[in-house]
Amino acid sequence: MSKDLVFSSLNPFVDINFWQDFANLKLEKLKLDDKPMRVFGTYTLPVSSSAKVSILSISEKSLPESNTKTIGGLIESKVEGTFHNVNTLEQYKEADRKTIAGTL
Repeated sequence: MSKDLVFSSLNPFVDINFWQDFANLKLEKLKLDDKPMRVFGTYTLPVSSSAKVSILSISEKSLPESNTKTIGGLIESKVEGTFHNVNTLEQYKEADRKTIAGTL
């Protein structure tokens, strides 16, 4: 018997290790560089039919400097995105978030 296609909401999760590794990368290599950079997350499907939430995880493995390879599998997939970094509060306030979100 066929089943209907059902929407699964997305629950983003940013691991604290992402921020720690990004802080080190910013201090040691990027410095004042504020160009957008590619990052990779992991999209995980619900593991049971009763679970309705998919998880998009961002971790220390998401940064381009990470030497870890994520392959993915039947319920997990690698997702590429763009991380926008700013250096000052003024840059943050001036950022056009609608345009940034529209590039997703």
